[in-house]
Amino acid sequence: MKVLFFGRKGCIFTNNLLDHLQKFNWDLEIVLSGNIRHQKLPETLDNWNGDLILCFRSLYILPKSLIIKSKIAAINFHPGPPEYPGSGGINFALYENKKNFGVTVHLMNEKVDSGKILDVVYFPIVESDNVETLLKKTHEELLKISKKFISCLEKENSKFLQDKLSLSKFLWSKKKRTIKEVDDLSVIYPNISKNEILKRIRSFHTSKFPLSVYLNGYKFTYDPN
Repeated sequence: MKVLFFGRKGCIFTNNLLDHLQKFNWDLEIVLSGNIRHQKLPETLDNWNGDLILCFRSLYILPKSLIIKSKIAAINFHPGPPEYPGSGGINFALYENKKNFGVTVHLMNEKVDSGKILDVVYFPIVESDNVETLLKKTHEELLKISKKFISCLEKENSKFLQDKLSLSKFLWSKKKRTIKEVDDLSVIYPNISKNEILKRIRSFHTSKFPLSVYLNGYKFTYDPN
């Protein structure tokens, strides 16, 4: 099969999945995104045609003109359950004190996180979880489901997809979160209660993206140390 794989540069989970893909006798083309959004796709893809597109942790948004060139399917591995399409799923699952989170395999179309769902795996959120621990769990589960799904796809091809589609009863939530919502809740104001501050520390603070406080026109960042 001729396969186009989208992953993320410098990502250990992407590299692990690529090692898995190398086991198959596929004509594999690899495209890795950076860690910023709204990147432009390489022009070399304008002439791509093939059997399968796989997306794992990539920040590229694929246009319909590319998606329809995959003869079998274009598949995305989403780091969240169907209840959390879009961005910030981990943040809002923690903020809403959910007891479970998950990862989703779905077909791709021109709208992000809206294609037919092929598979979902759920796992527990524990009280001690924060953004960084839940993010690690999510990526580990995403890698597991990706490996398992791709291996089955390699063996059974289109029949495997049809069986998954016929059995799936999962639907996307109509509420799609955005990065702006995450950014807005990552700012603390003086009138916020202590309980709300603790919720936001758990749900939105990371060492790379710390919570911030604005006082008299000055910005301060939260440091738990």
